[in-house]
Amino acid sequence: MTQNHPIHTFEDILDVLGSNPRLRDQMRRHLLTEELLALPATVAQLAATLQEFMVATQQRFEQVEQRLDRIETRLDHIDGRLDKMDGRLDKMDGRLDKMDGRLDKMDGRLDRGFGHNYEQKVAAHVGSIAGQSLRLRRTRLLKSVMGADAVFTEQIEGSEDNGRITAQEHDELGWLDLIFNARSQQDQAHVLVAAEISITAHADDIERAATRAGILAKATGQTVIPAVVTSRIAAEQEELAASKGVSIMYCPDD
Repeated sequence: MTQNHPIHTFEDILDVLGSNPRLRDQMRRHLLTEELLALPATVAQLAATLQEFMVATQQRFEQVEQRLDRIETRLDHIDGRLDKMDGRLDKMDGRLDKMDGRLDKMDGRLDRGFGHNYEQKVAAHVGSIAGQSLRLRRTRLLKSVMGADAVFTEQIEGSEDNGRITAQEHDELGWLDLIFNARSQQDQAHVLVAAEISITAHADDIERAATRAGILAKATGQTVIPAVVTSRIAAEQEELAASKGVSIMYCPDD
């Protein structure tokens, strides 16, 4: 029992410690380790360190945000420059398209020039071409780039007048590049040849030859051989010609 404070219960001990700071401090030192006694100071130090870290981290975040802002600004400038470059490239594309168009027109003019010369060559050598490719002889031109036979023209017009072919079919025959008659070397039979002329044979040349040869057969009542005169033809087109019954007549373009 302490002076003026009899101790009988645990609450009496607490009352004594509460009223005597010196005794309370001595009791604390006696019961707690040095580490526990130093804990409040350690926690305070950690709190201070954490606060400093948070302040430093916030400053770094702000610096990063500022750098990001500067980067975004630079990217905006770059985007602007790229937009200008895109505009310039679009203009260049437009100019190139115009140049392509002009080149296409020039190619077309050259093709028409070469095509016309090629058609003249075919007409001039049709006998040799027909003999080598179709085994035909005694060829006689009825229609070519050089002109049309007057009697044959009247025959075709008469076939329209008597209803053997329609006006549209008559006009279709007008687009045929080459018509000639000849004799077969095998049986001497007279035949007509309806041919499309193309330096490079395409599918539409073959289709037109087949269609127009059928119309010519209706108009004349004669056997008509559909053909394409060409200097080169792909294997795929050869197969198409064979399936359509269209003969290939070869004539070099040089």
